Amino acid sequence: MFSDEGYTTLFRIRRMPVRLHWSFPLGMLMVGGWNFVPGIWLAYFLLVAAHELGHGMLARRYGCVVISLDVHGFGGLCSYAGHPTAYQSSVIAWGGVLAQGALGLLTLGAIAVLGSPTTDFGADMLHIFTRVKLLLALINLIPLNGLDGGLGLFADFQFAL
Repeated sequence: MFSDEGYTTLFRIRRMPVRLHWSFPLGMLMVGGWNFVPGIWLAYFLLVAAHELGHGMLARRYGCVVISLDVHGFGGLCSYAGHPTAYQSSVIAWGGVLAQGALGLLTLGAIAVLGSPTTDFGADMLHIFTRVKLLLALINLIPLNGLDGGLGLFADFQFAL
């Protein structure tokens, strides 16, 4: 079921494989306070997958080949091959946060149309799509190498030189 790297391919989006790591359930148990909380699990998966899809779509726009969009228990990774310019690398790095922003707007639109959730499942999903999403976006924007903020900032800095 899982490859040597610990991933299994769930599906493909525009020929980009979306893979799940064996650590996902462990990470979700930790996030859910060691309880099975399906709303949190699903929303976290969708949040990370959307973030990595944002990277993947922009990587493809710049001629790169997306190898995989990976979701694991503590985040995700978009793996691609190619030679984007420093500017293009910066845009690709910002793609994940932009995708999270779009998901946030969709969430606010759904609340405006449908109102607040009336079930625990819906409330858990709303919690992930609002508060947790914002926290993860802020952490991801820290200008440290390895985070999107660092990749975007460092690529912008190289481009400016």
